[in-house]
Amino acid sequence: MDDDDNKIGDHPKKGSVFDDLERLRIGQDFTELGEVEHIITHVPVRKPNRHEFIRTHNDESYRLTSTLFIDKEDFSAAYLVPPEMREYLMETGDFKPIQLLTTINRRGDISLWPLAIEDPTGRTNHWADTARSAAAEAQDKWLRVVPDMSSGFYRIYAAQGDLPPPTWPELSFTQILKMAFDGRIIEGPDHPIIRKLRGLT
Repeated sequence: MDDDDNKIGDHPKKGSVFDDLERLRIGQDFTELGEVEHIITHVPVRKPNRHEFIRTHNDESYRLTSTLFIDKEDFSAAYLVPPEMREYLMETGDFKPIQLLTTINRRGDISLWPLAIEDPTGRTNHWADTARSAAAEAQDKWLRVVPDMSSGFYRIYAAQGDLPPPTWPELSFTQILKMAFDGRIIEGPDHPIIRKLRGLT
């Protein structure tokens, strides 16, 4: 066969990528792929998913007791309410005191868990009480937090395997808060949320 028969124009004729399957394989540990850096660009404010194992940060500086407005009409979006803005929401009772806990799952995804604080009147709330118990347990062990709708509280399931501790990203709590509440801070009386609650829009 003439060499020209293996050419298309001036380029050698290529075989199928499937001609050499060994060239396509990678090892079971995927070491050929190299290390992949997990870059965090957004931090959701949410409760743990019932199917994920989570840990909570045991450093007190990675939690914040503050107030949130939860917009039920906007996919339960959470807005941070600074002290000077609470009076504008006081009359409608549309904000609530919470503790934001820094949480991580097995994939390394960070979130802020808005946890209801204890009722100062001592009134019992099984949902809030069992959530706080789960958050405390999650400082030392991987667990799932599963709502039991028929019983009205959260069930806690600890991981049965010997899972390694979480690798927390090198982010300050301030950086985490900024990513979580980017564009979601009620900073003035002309904020769209305030105007909507007052019937101005």
